[in-house]
Amino acid sequence: LTPFEFQREISLADNIVTLSYRLTNIGREPEEYVWTIHPLLTLEEGDRMELPAAVTEFRINGGSSAPELSFGATWKYPAPFENFRLDHLQLGANIDACVKGFTHPLPPAPATAAIANDRTGDRLEFQWNAAENDTLGIWLTRGGLKGWHHVALEPTNGAPDSLSQACTDWKRHGLLAPGETKRWRLRLAVGKP
Repeated sequence: LTPFEFQREISLADNIVTLSYRLTNIGREPEEYVWTIHPLLTLEEGDRMELPAAVTEFRINGGSSAPELSFGATWKYPAPFENFRLDHLQLGANIDACVKGFTHPLPPAPATAAIANDRTGDRLEFQWNAAENDTLGIWLTRGGLKGWHHVALEPTNGAPDSLSQACTDWKRHGLLAPGETKRWRLRLAVGKP
């Protein structure tokens, strides 16, 4: 059983979905935690990814059919290898590649990341406070996992996905004292610029 009480509220106003979260440690001991969101977005022709300017590399957590996929390897952003353009959601010539990685901690300020489509003009922008969640996870698959083509932008408070690895290997996680509560918010702005 978990010693956490978790609450999420969702609201919509002016094409912005706001997700408000509250996490309370109701136990008697300090508790480590990692929170993330994993919104899988199906890729369309013309899609591209926009990340905070502070993002210059990723630390890899896994994947398939791509070079340097060892746990903890570092990829430069946006072009880690020839024919790889992460900002254009391209993983080279591999027809079944996928990759999961995390940014280094972002500066403690408002942050944005987006999937934009130059062909249609559509845009989905993620807005959050990096003082609350200082990491961005990226999941990208181009034909991997049964032919899917999708991306997930994942604001998070730690890395990697495994809590035990976040606590022991990467040392990037949250910690709540007994009775302590953390609050954070994520906004999803939908529309055309």
